[in-house]
Amino acid sequence: WYMRPSLSANIWPLIGFGGLVTLSAALNLFGGTLISFVAGPLVGAEVLGIYMVAMRFAMLPLSKTMTVLGPLMFPAFSKLQDNPEQAGYYLERAISTLSLLLFPIIIGMASIASEFVAVVLGGRWTDVVVPFILISVVTPFRTIVSIIRPVTNGLGQPMISVKSSLVRLSLAAGSL
Repeated sequence: WYMRPSLSANIWPLIGFGGLVTLSAALNLFGGTLISFVAGPLVGAEVLGIYMVAMRFAMLPLSKTMTVLGPLMFPAFSKLQDNPEQAGYYLERAISTLSLLLFPIIIGMASIASEFVAVVLGGRWTDVVVPFILISVVTPFRTIVSIIRPVTNGLGQPMISVKSSLVRLSLAAGSL
């Protein structure tokens, strides 16, 4: 038996959706590493290392939370595509709940940054304190964007994520 695979006409919207989600993720990844590629050779390995360590620690609560919640939010909100009022209600609840949980942790980490860095990294890493505080101040905004991305994808609007990633990429490029 030889069976030639064929793609039916109704698969192309799925391929387009997956392509937009992949494009958004690629732009987001590129935007996150753009500073390393461009600024790294200009500022040197030591300053770049300090920035990367500060970024890693400031984003720790968000990255650990969204690793679990992101894959759960996509299918949950995909079931609400036909009910935008209910999707809006649950989006508001997700943002407020995560804000209530994460913002105090993020602000608390920034408040005790010098002690946190001294205990966790040691006295040699005191240069990480100021970038850690500055990045922590911006992290609540990144929390909201991280929540909205799987929601818009789940609601069948991946172009919103692509546009958001393009804005992030242009802001990152503009700051250099």
